[in-house]
Amino acid sequence: MSDTTKSDTTEDADRIISATEARSGLSGLISRAKFSEERTVLTRHGEPAAALVSIEDLKALRKLEDATDVKRARESIEEAREHGGTKPVGEFRKELEAKREE
Repeated sequence: MSDTTKSDTTEDADRIISATEARSGLSGLISRAKFSEERTVLTRHGEPAAALVSIEDLKALRKLEDATDVKRARESIEEAREHGGTKPVGEFRKELEAKREE
């Protein structure tokens, strides 16, 4: 497997390889992710497409997402209180999703 130059979008990645290369060495990549917490960015047609990370990294990402969602929910509730009312649940969910995509 060959490492390639890191791009701006993958600057924190330990390793960048094509999906084709990853197929032949998947077991080793999984071991590196699990035991060395190495992050691998998989590319398709030279563009970052996915990442292989440890379960610990995934758990940390999920906690961060949850914390961000809670913060945004509190901000939205406070905004509604400041404007004298609440929002329908559907509108609230759409706003959270839009903010998450930012």
